[in-house]
Amino acid sequence: MEEKENAKKLGLILVIILLIIILILTIAFISTSMPIRDSEDERMTTTTTTTRPFNYGFDELEPEAKRYYNEILNNERLVMAFANATYLNRNLRNINLIGSEAAKFKFIYTYINLDVTNPEPMKIEEINEHANIFFGTNLEVSNLEEFAYQNGFRHEIIDLEINYCYRATMIQGQTLLINIVHQDSGVCEPNHLEHQEDDIINIITMRFNNIQDNYMFHTYLIIR
Repeated sequence: MEEKENAKKLGLILVIILLIIILILTIAFISTSMPIRDSEDERMTTTTTTTRPFNYGFDELEPEAKRYYNEILNNERLVMAFANATYLNRNLRNINLIGSEAAKFKFIYTYINLDVTNPEPMKIEEINEHANIFFGTNLEVSNLEEFAYQNGFRHEIIDLEINYCYRATMIQGQTLLINIVHQDSGVCEPNHLEHQEDDIINIITMRFNNIQDNYMFHTYLIIR
């Protein structure tokens, strides 16, 4: 009888010990699976990254260089050609708005026919003659099907109201950093080189080549 009582007591002790071990293991598991917090302010530990400003690596243009580029960029034909080529996508950022062949064709057709009443369709040979001058490439007929008209290609020139001007500010290699500023801000006069932050509509980068005083354009990106 006494042996049975001892056996019961021993069994009970073993059960208690087993429960204690399970409890300890459970607590250890929970504590290791929880996120490590800062003991001082109980905030999660995080890492931070820094981003470079959009004009990183650009150099300020000298006043004479600003005048030079401003005169070229604000040529009426050029302004209207860029406007027709990009107006459908001006809400896009960091996208080359003259990268497509459709945009290139709109640019060419507008530039060549801006002052022409009822302009004729352009043949692909004439289009590519100008495409090589402005963009250093040929355009494919298959990419211009939406502009096919009679025996050539035609774009309905949009007579956009140009209420801005281009102001070159910085350069990096062959890429200009350009502010597009409100025309009514009074800073669009040729010799007016300074403007305020509030005058800026957009900031763009434009990559180009100057070949014997002919400019070949590669990119037009609105970055802000």
